[in-house]
Amino acid sequence: MLDTRKMRTCSYLLPDPGGEVVRECLDEIDHQRSQPLTFAAFREANLSRHPAGIESWSASNWIAAIVGELGELASLIKMRDGLPGNKFSPTDEQIAKEAADVFTYLDLFCAANGIDLGRVVAERLPTAPLKKSGWRS
Repeated sequence: MLDTRKMRTCSYLLPDPGGEVVRECLDEIDHQRSQPLTFAAFREANLSRHPAGIESWSASNWIAAIVGELGELASLIKMRDGLPGNKFSPTDEQIAKEAADVFTYLDLFCAANGIDLGRVVAERLPTAPLKKSGWRS
């Protein structure tokens, strides 16, 4: 489980990068990065980045943020896949970061609306509709 107290402490102590607490925080972050990320751990880390809370945004605000990030991701995919006249080719890393942004906002939307995303995804996965035939065995 993430020790969010240490994670939050890091942000306040970064001007002193040689400090003992910062080194402990960075060690904790490195350790956490080597562990599999669960929905619950992601939620905890995601919420810890918002110490003032997430209630100040409405469901519409969260959806707008998700759609905005999806739009950025879609633009990168269109550029990568050969949008006519495009002179920019996004890297896989840029595309991955946008996908992560979509997931981050989706999780915050779910947290603000009392949805346990991990549980719902696990329940929904076996029956979720697929758009292309042949994806299910």
